Amino acid sequence: MKRSLLIWFAALVVLLACCSCSEVQPRTQHLVDLEEERPRLVAVLPFLNDSDFDQGGTLVQRVFSSELIKLDSISVSREGDVRSIYRELGIFPYQIPDLEQRRILGSRLKADVLINGRVKVMEEKRSGRYVNPVLALELHAYDGRTGRTLWTTHHRKKGGEYRTLMHFGMVSTVTGLSRKMSKEILEEWFPGKAQH
Repeated sequence: MKRSLLIWFAALVVLLACCSCSEVQPRTQHLVDLEEERPRLVAVLPFLNDSDFDQGGTLVQRVFSSELIKLDSISVSREGDVRSIYRELGIFPYQIPDLEQRRILGSRLKADVLINGRVKVMEEKRSGRYVNPVLALELHAYDGRTGRTLWTTHHRKKGGEYRTLMHFGMVSTVTGLSRKMSKEILEEWFPGKAQH
């Protein structure tokens, strides 16, 4: 009896260890197909920040934009151009544009896709000698012509999830974690466009 209980307990520990080490990928819901198969120009709109991390939305938006620029055959609208149209339309950076405003943004920027996001959680937790950042994001991609939502993605990670043997590869900053998560989201949205 004790031996079978011990075997079940060991199996449970192994199962839990495997589950905790498994890679969590972005969860994307594809709502509408893009009218044009290959977007050429993408505009990144201001990201909102629901976290306690000061300027978390701006940090993730800029990291996401820099990773997007690295994709093959995709151009990114300048942040200043996006903010200028926001001012003209009376949209504050902490607001999500409505359908009509997205149509106008897409038209004026000549963008095939508009992307905005929301930082839900951003923390840098100290664990002994290491910092283990936590980041939870919600991103939306919109068709630049119609303003309709194309994809919605939710992604949450901890820096320690990238750790390999002896803490090598561990991500210890929110910027580094933002970069890794942005790459994962973009690979899911635009497979095969990443530069090697």
